[in-house]
Amino acid sequence: MTTQDGFEQARAEYGDEELDAVLSAANADILRHLQKSSDSMRLLATLFGVADSMDGESPEAVGGRDPNHSLVLPKPGTDSLAGRLIHARATASLIFELVNFSHQDVALMVRSSSGAEFTRLIVSEAVDKLNSAYDYAVHLAKNVNSMWEIDLDGSDIGYHTIETAKRIESVRSMAGKSLLDGDGYRADGFIQILGIELGLLSRQADHTRRTLERIPIDASGADLTGLGVQRPGLDWLIGVVWDQATHWPIILLERVADNSDEIQPGIYRIRGGAAHDPHIMATL
Repeated sequence: MTTQDGFEQARAEYGDEELDAVLSAANADILRHLQKSSDSMRLLATLFGVADSMDGESPEAVGGRDPNHSLVLPKPGTDSLAGRLIHARATASLIFELVNFSHQDVALMVRSSSGAEFTRLIVSEAVDKLNSAYDYAVHLAKNVNSMWEIDLDGSDIGYHTIETAKRIESVRSMAGKSLLDGDGYRADGFIQILGIELGLLSRQADHTRRTLERIPIDASGADLTGLGVQRPGLDWLIGVVWDQATHWPIILLERVADNSDEIQPGIYRIRGGAAHDPHIMATL
């Protein structure tokens, strides 16, 4: 019996609502175990089946990392709360971008009734993007779930990061299997189902991104030079509070200064964020 067969049998026996409740409880148990563990990052790596490293290497999967999207992981020593939250924002933004591009490509293909070769190309590109998104999602889950001692405004962001990574893995496995099965991607209704799954995944990734963006960040006095973030625009920095003692990466320094407002003497906020107490967040 396959895993899918087991799920179908369980649903037939218990019903959708009861089975979903059992699965939710199991996820909560996993999360509580991670919270209590002294090495939650290793547990997460084991859960997702990847090596416990911070070097950003992709796990083994069909296809490879999308070369058009990159995120340089933080250097060791970037341990301020502000730095970790900023990097989490940037990672969540990239995950959403990768997933959303895949959704748009597949949705366009559904509407245009493309031929087999173009369909295979689009599915293959979606797998590449999902491979990269999964790699980053695992890193994001490690990062966020290593900050259990921090009250992230009461939101269950740790749970959302784990669920996002699991859903990416599910969708990329479905898409990858369709390529390995010869012409499985041409099966009736497959592309429509893939489009629906990518749409749901895109909304979930967007929810995770927006949840992180709502967490106020005070980077006053923080050394952020080790962030190593290479992202266009400053959307992932909106609302961050900083002062003249904040050390930014050289590549960001001018853009941050040009896009910030002075909210108190010597204290600045990157344009676009909601007003909040600039000292609400402490550093580790």
